[in-house]
Amino acid sequence: MRCIICEKERIETSEYCIYHTRARKYLQASHKKWNEAYSTNLTWDQYLDKLSKLESVGIWIKQVIDIELKKS
Repeated sequence: MRCIICEKERIETSEYCIYHTRARKYLQASHKKWNEAYSTNLTWDQYLDKLSKLESVGIWIKQVIDIELKKS
C-alpha cells in the first residue's frame, strides 16, 4: 500500500508513509502543548487551520494538514 500523499510505501498502521506519519504524530503532540502554552481550547481543525497559515511550517506538515482538514 502507498501513502495517500506521496505514494511512498506506507507503514502498516497508518495511511501515511514514515515521513507523513511522523509529521502527523508531531502535530498531535504539539496540539496539546499549544493549548497548554496559550491557555486555549482550540479544536483539532482550528489548530490545523492556524498552522496552515504560518510560513514557518514545513512541507511535510502542510501536506498532512491539507489531508486532515479535508477529512473533517
